[in-house]
Amino acid sequence: VGTQPEAWQTRVLRSEQLDANRVALDVTLNTKQLGAEHSGTAVFILARVGGAWKLNAIEFFEVK
Repeated sequence: VGTQPEAWQTRVLRSEQLDANRVALDVTLNTKQLGAEHSGTAVFILARVGGAWKLNAIEFFEVK
């Protein structure tokens, strides 16, 4: 059981198109949960679904 973060900020550092319908994003994350601040990095894969981009996979996620 977890708690929802009080704050969540995602900043894209780099993007790479994988194919016509997928893109990889290197991001930094800054969060605040139960008064404690955390930060880290992640790699998200987004897929084009219809006319929108949706999260398809998380290749890497490390927030401390």
